[in-house]
Amino acid sequence: MVFILTLSLVLMVRKAARGLRDRLRSSEGQFYQFSNMVFGGWDYCIENNKAANIKKKAIYNELKNFIETEKYKEEKEMRTKRERCRLYFARLIINLIVLLILIGSFVAIYQATTFAFTRLTQLKESDYTVSQGNRNFRR
Repeated sequence: MVFILTLSLVLMVRKAARGLRDRLRSSEGQFYQFSNMVFGGWDYCIENNKAANIKKKAIYNELKNFIETEKYKEEKEMRTKRERCRLYFARLIINLIVLLILIGSFVAIYQATTFAFTRLTQLKESDYTVSQGNRNFRR
């Protein structure tokens, strides 16, 4: 029993250490992301001014998008419980409206289909009786 508990402890510590090491490795470049985007994204073989301007704009847009993404993540984390509840409530209402529209559409399609089939059978029956009447008239 003691051996199994010791083995479990060793395996848990080993797994936790591996997870911590992977996490540190993945967040290692977090502080240098801007410089990595600029210096790693630049093509040093560019000789044309037009191509250089295009590359500058591309790097600028990439940095701008990264900053906006970081702001959005920060705002998302800073939401209060009240804001989150209001957001979930709005999503719930919108999803219910969409669901009601879908159900209404299905009902309308069903009604239109049944109406078309009943009207078609009525027309076929009336054509049949008219054709039967014409046959009797010819005789």
